[in-house]
Amino acid sequence: NYVLVANHASLSYIICLFAIGHQFKWIAKKSLFHIPFFGWAMSVMGYIPLERGKHSSIRNSYRESLGWLENGISILIFPEGTRSRSGELGKFKSGAFRLAIESRRPILPIVLAGTKNVISKGKAGFGTRGAAYMSILPAVETTGFGLKEEEKLRKLVENLMLEELKRRNKILDRVQR
Repeated sequence: NYVLVANHASLSYIICLFAIGHQFKWIAKKSLFHIPFFGWAMSVMGYIPLERGKHSSIRNSYRESLGWLENGISILIFPEGTRSRSGELGKFKSGAFRLAIESRRPILPIVLAGTKNVISKGKAGFGTRGAAYMSILPAVETTGFGLKEEEKLRKLVENLMLEELKRRNKILDRVQR
């Protein structure tokens, strides 16, 4: 199992990520769990709520994530912490990388491009149709990293994902002209 990390520019990314065919649990903001049917389903499926800025919630979600990883289930985290309005890769937070180092699980970077206009941040409905790409990059082993090297691991993965996102966006620009 892995700590899956994916960029996050659109709600449609969530739908795309189910296409990888790999069982995982999400870490999602707690407010989503209150949405009728959608949130209830998330609770029943064992997804992990996180209330931003509340240290007790962060600790609880971290412990729950470790438990799932120990039981052979991957965890998916959006390391940017929130959806990007621009579609550009935001600054990564440390949680996913600390989790991967502590659990000694590899990180599986996933890069999505092209769907930000389908359901973009701040919009209630669907936007336009468009082409999209999802790239699953090679796993990054974490066994050689200690907790003090979390920043080094985070920057490594962030750079890999940034380069792939740039590459995919160039292709999309050509396709959408």
